[in-house]
Amino acid sequence: MNPVSNDSIATYLGLLYHNRQLLADTYHKGTISLTEENRATIRKLQQQRVLLPYLQDQFRLAPSLNRHLDEVLQRQRNYA
Repeated sequence: MNPVSNDSIATYLGLLYHNRQLLADTYHKGTISLTEENRATIRKLQQQRVLLPYLQDQFRLAPSLNRHLDEVLQRQRNYA
């Protein structure tokens, strides 16, 4: 098994943080459409397997990230 460096993890988390609004919008809407304005960002997130192609010029969150957010948000609702 190849160990993953702390820097790699921090870089990945930084990518998620930097694009948090786009990811939150995608989670709430279910998909995001590719535009000229977000093309580079979506491609970068796609390369990191955060977003996956869905329909033509539309992307969804990776199932594992979507499940994680479902789990976290369900717990928050339970605590409220």
